[in-house]
Amino acid sequence: MSRAAKKPAITPNSKRAREKKLAALLAQAPLHIRRSYQKWLAAVTALDAAPCGAKRRIARVWARRLGVQPQSVWSRRSEWRKQGNIILLDKRQSPAGKNGCPAGLPPLAVQHLRKLAQDDGLTLQAVAKLFSGQLARWQGGDASARIPGYDTAPKGRLHQSARQLRHA
Repeated sequence: MSRAAKKPAITPNSKRAREKKLAALLAQAPLHIRRSYQKWLAAVTALDAAPCGAKRRIARVWARRLGVQPQSVWSRRSEWRKQGNIILLDKRQSPAGKNGCPAGLPPLAVQHLRKLAQDDGLTLQAVAKLFSGQLARWQGGDASARIPGYDTAPKGRLHQSARQLRHA
């Protein structure tokens, strides 16, 4: 009896799923993040392929190029071997944010905050406090406190300072 070869299903942690996620993140990442990813990929592959006697020297060379300590190159290589290429993408600066969620506030929420500031003549700090109170009420179940740009109330607190709102 012959068994038909089945393609393995894509599970959230499968290699194919990670590659798809990486491709999506790279597609929307700014140029400087894509370049950083390419440099890190070159560094860890060079370090991984180097003969044993040259690894320390190669780590120092790449650390200088990347502006980090040699230990960072070794650590990133270790993480890369365990988790794959996605670990090389610096998601802190990416528009997709750390977990694939949008970084910062949605555009409708920013418009809402600007409207609050303009209509009431409030300072940015006062608007941030008002916004935090509105978020707390919405999380508590008050549907009238819904924030534009969100379908459901975000969990936890929004870490958005008045300085960040100024640049939004």
